Amino acid sequence: MKIRKLPSGFWLSESILGPMLDSEGLINTTAIVSHLPELNSTITEEESLVDKVRQFYQQDSLYLESDEQSEEEIDKAVHEQFKESLKFDEKEKRYEISLPFKNLELEKLPTNYALARGRLNSTLKKLRENPVLMEKYHQTMVQQHYEGIIEVAPRQADGPIHYLPHQYVWREDKQKLRVVFDASSHLGKSYCLNDVMHPGPLLLKDLAGILIRFRLPMIAISADIQAAFLQLKVAKEHRDVTRFLWPIDPYDLESPVKALRFVRLTFGLNCSPFILAATLLEHLAKSKSYVKKLIEENLYVDNVILSADNWEETLPICREAKRIFESGGFKLHEFASNHIAAMKKLPPDDKVTGLYSGQRIKILGIEWDTYKDSLNIKLPNIIEKEENSLTRRKVLSTLASIFDPLGIISPAILEGKLFLQALWEDKDTEEKIPREKMWDKPIPVEKAKQWQKICKNWNGANLSIPRRVFSFERGKTKFELHAFADASNIGLGITIYLRGTSEANAKTSLIFARSKVIPKQPKKRSIPRLELQAMFLTTKITKKIKKNFLTFRQNPTLDGQ
Repeated sequence: MKIRKLPSGFWLSESILGPMLDSEGLINTTAIVSHLPELNSTITEEESLVDKVRQFYQQDSLYLESDEQSEEEIDKAVHEQFKESLKFDEKEKRYEISLPFKNLELEKLPTNYALARGRLNSTLKKLRENPVLMEKYHQTMVQQHYEGIIEVAPRQADGPIHYLPHQYVWREDKQKLRVVFDASSHLGKSYCLNDVMHPGPLLLKDLAGILIRFRLPMIAISADIQAAFLQLKVAKEHRDVTRFLWPIDPYDLESPVKALRFVRLTFGLNCSPFILAATLLEHLAKSKSYVKKLIEENLYVDNVILSADNWEETLPICREAKRIFESGGFKLHEFASNHIAAMKKLPPDDKVTGLYSGQRIKILGIEWDTYKDSLNIKLPNIIEKEENSLTRRKVLSTLASIFDPLGIISPAILEGKLFLQALWEDKDTEEKIPREKMWDKPIPVEKAKQWQKICKNWNGANLSIPRRVFSFERGKTKFELHAFADASNIGLGITIYLRGTSEANAKTSLIFARSKVIPKQPKKRSIPRLELQAMFLTTKITKKIKKNFLTFRQNPTLDGQ
């Protein structure tokens, strides 16, 4: 590799990416590079647990949040401003977006160079211990540069400058490495990139509602927008806040570091989900296709859920949906359906590989066996061998690993929730130990044995239910929702059934359930009061589920009334 120093102090080098100009550029680092912070370059167990816990409690509160879904005034303004700035590049056939900056805060955004350089040193040190991961990491950079996703940052910046640290996540089961950019990183009390951007309003459809509708039609279809975020081009004047560092030759310890920046939208920004959703909705609004409404109602981030009432409609719907997204620069792929014959007619690149060889796919986090047309929900199969090594953190991590947004296995999970609640009532929690340290303190042996018994009862059970609630004829079947609620001094339970009646017969299926632990309070509440609370929540949930159907009656019933 040829590297030479220019009179200006910049380094000019020839690399696999072409000629590279490297140096501090406009960044004055003399005052800050004396100490470059080095941080762990992998996603820690703590961060992974936080994500699991957030997901666990989000699904536990599905349909329990406020009925009011209206945007705040600031969100409305952000949304309107975004729509006005959205452009479609006819030459590239893709959308160009602007980042929703908080203008007054943007002036306070630091370059973040020192932190980005320190994190890079840490990441490279770890990668050099594993040549396989190093090669995958470097090839990711090379490939993204080749595809126009990233570019070499210009010497003269087009806008404010900010450097993003990056690290990797390695999936051992899939042998897949993913580069993650950290827009929340900052030193001390300085601002991070996410601090100076509006996250925007939540435009996603209700997850439980999509899954309920997914269980209704004869033919269900799922697809995925390939690298959805990376299909959106960032306006040139906003690209310099997404700069990052990477060596010209990562295998060479003395290699100069070059500055790159994103041309496309990266997932690590807090506004990325809003930008993608808003762009897709604007694109769909232009369409006059008969599939448009179906996509709008069942689009979740980059997941598209479709349906058909008969076998003949399946393939045309898939092709029409693919055409709609292609017109906006998006590729719809990884099609899957319980209609085997239709999937066989799709090109290999458009569908999930090994679909009918016993492989299950994930549909919004739930396993779907397309061959049997069934949904599979798993209970944990984790038993601590050493009774004195079980901690509250491990218990919470196990509970948080359960993904069941429709609450199908709610009764089984309630026992685990009650156990975790009881752990914080033990006398050992009264010791003068900071609460955050209690998470990793081994629990009493007798409690550990109780947890082992709970896990043994679960035994990694895999509950399989039909994907379709029951067969019915559209226009000839009348739907009813029947809701039941009950409560005790330890928990409350809610179940909602869908009943379909026609001239021939009537069929019933469980479509939603929820169990909740009663919080411990100084003053014990009466059972009638708790039952009233359960009924209130049931009515609230039933009202929201009602929106997922065309016509039916609503008959909430309280057990024990």
